[in-house]
Amino acid sequence: SRQSLYWRALVLDEYDGATWTSSFFNQQIKMEPARQRAVKYQYLPADEQSNWIMGLEYSIPQERYLQLYQDNSIRPSKLIKRNQPIQMLWLGRSADEAIPLSPRQLEFNIKFDKDRDLKSQQLAYELFEKNQKQPEKYIQSVLSWYRKNGFVYTLTPGTLGGDRIDQFLFSSRKGFCEHYASSFVMLMRYAGIPARVVTGYQGGQLAPDGQSWEVRQLDAHAWSEVY
Repeated sequence: SRQSLYWRALVLDEYDGATWTSSFFNQQIKMEPARQRAVKYQYLPADEQSNWIMGLEYSIPQERYLQLYQDNSIRPSKLIKRNQPIQMLWLGRSADEAIPLSPRQLEFNIKFDKDRDLKSQQLAYELFEKNQKQPEKYIQSVLSWYRKNGFVYTLTPGTLGGDRIDQFLFSSRKGFCEHYASSFVMLMRYAGIPARVVTGYQGGQLAPDGQSWEVRQLDAHAWSEVY
């Protein structure tokens, strides 16, 4: 379904209070997983020299010049000018399938600065305690908190400074997907739950041929990934 079409590009797991970046661990090559329920598809990028391959999560590249990395991103090992379809395999994933994280990944995905965004840390502590420190209940409680506190989605939210998570959650409450994904990930980390930001595209439109999807810049998206 359209709402399930998440096209992964870049995973961001390091936050310095202003900017999210991708840790060095994500740049390590990953062994290809088993191909049990693989479905073949083709990807044709508009930019033939793009550094990022937008793969339907989770996918394996079939071209020799493409490499799968630890964060499940797909990138070319060398830039090749090519405007032909790229062959891909979509693995799919069941909801109850375990995805192990290494100790290093866990370390990156719970890291935060304890001297920054203190109001947000306090909110996380209170909600986590209120939900008996049960991650799944806590997640639902945080989502409910967003819904009840007058947040607005806008592409012109203004500029945040200082403690940006605090400012977004308690002052402006206006933003686009990056604001929501960033603040949600940090609320998870404050409670000791590994989380990170993923960027890419969500959705798309059925193409005129009725057999492919057109994914445009207006479908650009950022979302949270919680372990």
